[in-house]
Amino acid sequence: MQPVFVDEVVIYDEALSSSQINVLKEQVRYCEAPTLERFTLSHDGAGIYCSAGETVLLEARNNYGDVHSTYTGTVTLDTQTGSGSWVATTGAGFLRDAIPGDGMATYTFVAADQGQVAFTLQYPDGPKTFNIDAYDGAVRDDDSEDDFVFSASGFLLTANPVTDPPASDPVSTQLAGQNFPISITAYGTTSTDPVCGVIESYTGDRSLRLWGEYLDPVSGSLSMTIDGQVISMGTYQRAQTVRFDQGKASVNVKYRDAGKIRLRVYDLNEADVIIGNSNGFVVKPAAFELTHVLRQPDSMVNPEASDATGPAFTAV
Repeated sequence: MQPVFVDEVVIYDEALSSSQINVLKEQVRYCEAPTLERFTLSHDGAGIYCSAGETVLLEARNNYGDVHSTYTGTVTLDTQTGSGSWVATTGAGFLRDAIPGDGMATYTFVAADQGQVAFTLQYPDGPKTFNIDAYDGAVRDDDSEDDFVFSASGFLLTANPVTDPPASDPVSTQLAGQNFPISITAYGTTSTDPVCGVIESYTGDRSLRLWGEYLDPVSGSLSMTIDGQVISMGTYQRAQTVRFDQGKASVNVKYRDAGKIRLRVYDLNEADVIIGNSNGFVVKPAAFELTHVLRQPDSMVNPEASDATGPAFTAV
């Protein structure tokens, strides 16, 4: 039997609730004081010029790779295109946008932010492909996020059918091995309809490229299925027909593994390529099951209790 080393023991005089246990589980104690090392940016990678904006998450990270929850510095945000405006959608700090529409702003973190804040980036015009920069002095973002690609029209991938104007409706945590819907909506402006909204002329059977992407962990061995068909992970390999009704469609998604993933969609058949990505969402195990648990060294099968008064589980 391998020895187990415990460096901290706390004894309570009462039974703890599940919420109290979760608080203790999330506590982290560092051997040395953490320091700010980098910033990370997260977004879905695709935007529409006329939309109300795209969500961008900014996190300060320490030298242990964790969110630096005590960070209270000032970060500069820059689209590097001279276009775009920033709005803080979470956080208790101070956002300063000195010249509206120039793509730059600063945000000063406060302790209540716990090292992370979400922004809405409004980008009505400018170069379609760009990379956001975030920095505090010499400490910069690590460029682990994709480039942002904006266009006049695109797909909105949401948990429910889109309303007009659309509301924020990200895909939530799902269970492994179970079907769940994702709505796909063609949205924006076209050469024949300059009014921003659901593109109702986008209707009928459409040949789309669909593929999944591993986010955390960044690799895996299992794929998603869309309406029962296996799709590739990492890059598209074949087209799949999806039926739209006045700009809206829904597909059934299933993933038989656990982790954080997202769905990506391309339509290469239009005059302008239409793209769209879901938010990154977590798929968690549907259940845990312990089987064939044996006691060492005599390989005795552990007793199986049917209720709290049954035989105790043995760990040797």
